[in-house]
Amino acid sequence: MNKCEEEIAWLAEFSYEKDIAIIVGAPISLGGRLYNCAVVIKDGEVKGIIPKTYLPAHGDNCQARWFSSGSDLIHGPEITYAGFECIISPNMIFELGDASFAVQIGEDLWNPIPQASYHALAGAHIIAT
Repeated sequence: MNKCEEEIAWLAEFSYEKDIAIIVGAPISLGGRLYNCAVVIKDGEVKGIIPKTYLPAHGDNCQARWFSSGSDLIHGPEITYAGFECIISPNMIFELGDASFAVQIGEDLWNPIPQASYHALAGAHIIAT
């Protein structure tokens, strides 16, 4: 387990028996590719991982140099991360009390039809960015 996974495992333990959801950024390596991701933590465990899909490829913000687009993970393989079984996909909605939320990362909201539009239509009350 790398240092990032260790800290996410610590955050998961911290969240146990607390009425909170934590969203934290993390680089995730999967299948020889590196993804820029948001990790959703709630109830003492990792609930899901959302990879960024739209990667800028210009100027100083050329994320496409280092990261792969998560667009190939729409159907979400299940992976083990920080000791937790979870799905990695840009297409997830999470529950928090009576509300539901989805996560979008940076430029993913700048697409002509952002994934957040589909999340809202599917019932997400909140879009975390």
